[in-house]
Amino acid sequence: MAGKKYPLLLLLLCCLLPVSGFSQYFYFYANPFAFGTQASRYTVGTNIVNVTAEYAGVVPRYDSYHNVVGDTFVTRTLKSSNGAGYAVGVTMPILRTGRRGSFDLSADFHLNSYTFTDVNGGITSTGDSYFPTGQINLATVTTQYALPLSIDFKSGSDAIAIRTTRFGFVLGAGIMPKMQSTVYSGFSSTTAVVDNKSTTTFTPFAKAEFSAYWLFCFRVKAFYSIGGAQLMQIQSLSANSITPITSTLTEKSSMVVSLTVLPFSFLWYKERKSHGWWDDYETERPWRIRE
Repeated sequence: MAGKKYPLLLLLLCCLLPVSGFSQYFYFYANPFAFGTQASRYTVGTNIVNVTAEYAGVVPRYDSYHNVVGDTFVTRTLKSSNGAGYAVGVTMPILRTGRRGSFDLSADFHLNSYTFTDVNGGITSTGDSYFPTGQINLATVTTQYALPLSIDFKSGSDAIAIRTTRFGFVLGAGIMPKMQSTVYSGFSSTTAVVDNKSTTTFTPFAKAEFSAYWLFCFRVKAFYSIGGAQLMQIQSLSANSITPITSTLTEKSSMVVSLTVLPFSFLWYKERKSHGWWDDYETERPWRIRE
């Protein structure tokens, strides 16, 4: 019986320990939005954009001699090209978690553009894609305005704003409101009606970042979202039917990689000043601009 009392005694001793030693590494910030006024919190950079879309519609059908013999309905997955853009962003810490970690609210603004080419390229009798030499197929260009909003867990350099902490990483998730406008080229028909779509969507996304400090803090961010908007719709007459057929181009997923820099991160503290575990400089003065 005496041996069974030791776990209870240990629990009692833990309850008697002061919580101040733990609370200095785990606490909420009183006004997270105040950090949005600090220049050292902002990032600028460029984007590389890769969008996957589905085309469901009519394409020309060719025989074995590559002569047009009619139309057929297909569903195909397309990858965008020439995807690029610009990015600005800010992060605001909400909760401090340990000496080098925090939960942050992040907001970014993206201005992107990407294209799809050979959207309605034909197929042969064997099901292979065929693009006749010199023929210009349907192409689209989409301009996108996005506002990724996320809750992130951060660890390392930009979580504590210390220049001597060289590396850091971020994992996060959130919602990305997007406004997109699509125009087309390379398609003309007296019997078709083309609807260039301007849409607003809210898509969930996940993100990951890696940061490194050398003169400035540099970040590589990756945003992956699933779902999206219908980019284009065409109503046309097939050679085999008098009923209009609807062809659509719909976004399925997107990957955006941002290469960014915090241009005012040189204002972060250079040294980590600590007198011991009870008086850690990183904890006492988190996310402060150098005096």
